Amino acid sequence: MGNLANYQEEQTLNPVADRWSDGALYVQDTWKVKHNLTLDLGMRWQYLGQVYSAHDNIANFFPSRFDPAKCSQAAFLPGDLLDPTKCDTLNGIVTPHSSNIPSRALVSNHLGDWEPRGGIAWSPLNKFVFRVGAGMFHGRDAISQTSALGQLPPNDRTATLNNVTFSQLAPFNPATPQPPTLLGSLDPVYNNPLSYQYSGGLQYQAARDTVIEMNYVGSHQIHQGRNRNINQIPYQDLFGAYSGTLNPDLYRPYLGYSQLYVNGRDGTTRYNSFQLFANRRFTSGLEFQVAYTWSRLISSTINRDTEGRASPAQDAFNLRAEKALANQDQPQAFTVNYIYELPFFKKSSNAFMKQSLGGWEVVGIYTARNGLPQTVCIDHDVVGLTDGGQVCQRPDVIAAPNLDKGKRTILNYFKTAAFALQAPGIFGNSARNNVRGLASTISISRSLRISICHDFWARAAKVPNCNSAGNSSTSSITPNFPASTPRSFQRRTWPVRRSARRRPSAA
Repeated sequence: MGNLANYQEEQTLNPVADRWSDGALYVQDTWKVKHNLTLDLGMRWQYLGQVYSAHDNIANFFPSRFDPAKCSQAAFLPGDLLDPTKCDTLNGIVTPHSSNIPSRALVSNHLGDWEPRGGIAWSPLNKFVFRVGAGMFHGRDAISQTSALGQLPPNDRTATLNNVTFSQLAPFNPATPQPPTLLGSLDPVYNNPLSYQYSGGLQYQAARDTVIEMNYVGSHQIHQGRNRNINQIPYQDLFGAYSGTLNPDLYRPYLGYSQLYVNGRDGTTRYNSFQLFANRRFTSGLEFQVAYTWSRLISSTINRDTEGRASPAQDAFNLRAEKALANQDQPQAFTVNYIYELPFFKKSSNAFMKQSLGGWEVVGIYTARNGLPQTVCIDHDVVGLTDGGQVCQRPDVIAAPNLDKGKRTILNYFKTAAFALQAPGIFGNSARNNVRGLASTISISRSLRISICHDFWARAAKVPNCNSAGNSSTSSITPNFPASTPRSFQRRTWPVRRSARRRPSAA
């Protein structure tokens, strides 16, 4: 049979059946202190049980259970292979059957999630109402924690063989040297996301059917998901890894593993906004709503929930560098929608004209928003992380990258010359999301509706400036980089269950 330079086979797909339980208790009261003053008070206790496996076929990595004495550099063989007889390949890994684990889910359950809420409505003058409110709210991310934990050994392993033939393939010998294992795990504490929300504003009745509101709305979120590689090599070894003069797997904090991605709950976000809103109820054939928001959303994470390998932090030892505009930040948003009932033939004495031509309505929606922020990434490993492109490595920024609004075009909407490739072996100083998306997104639609026995719609849509180009989380640019053109794009990878590369036979 043919010769194989490299052969990989995954032990099992290891399907995981998820289980979890939720519960809540709350008390709430509305107290009318005076005819123009109302208080709302409440307290909620919420239990959001962590997701576990019905068959206990998951595992997790606990840094506190890792024993450095169970693996040393002496266990490494040529070709970056580990001798499993000299290195514990399950060092620090726990399963639901391990002792002293926080729960069957291999992360802690949290029984102290209390959520007080309160609000005040006060009307000191006719047609004016002041409102203030605040509260705490817990939640959970997507129910997919076990999607990562089900891929860890011992429930799932990938065997790698080099320089073999198909005829040599046989049941795998656990004593066969293997490359260091890549892990995706969860922080053992794994707090439930918590949001502090607060608002205050004024409501004014401008007319009998028209209300105008001005509000401040803010929130502060903690325990947000953030991924990082806790097995990143020290700074002094980065250049050696980049240049190939040293094997990075020999200098990692947790020997025996390559990249060790952890989804933690140490990210934060903060939102502040001014919101203006006007609403006219349907009166005299007209109804409309107008809303304008001016805001800022700052975040130290892109808030990945459970996939520890998805867009990890650039530098695991400098998480402060991750604080920047959030992916969802849009400083200004404006929306108008309306319904106008055409008066023609509505009161005609001719029954046919009244039924066929009366009752038409014009319906329209107009929206305008700023573009989304983006991150500029380098298309190859400059730092020396040797992570296969999982981390967005950011370059140096040497000038303000955003062009004036009047100078932006689809092909050139920010200054590519504002970025420069940093020296090998160090992280660039560019922040996340420091380039604003191309322009606002504007959409207009108009509809005609007539009511007889059933609604009939005739719609005409016009989109004069509905551009979504560049509104991804990363940018593709061509700056003046000396070594290579930095490029980046949204990436998604799937594990290869079985792969083989054939090596030509010797003549």
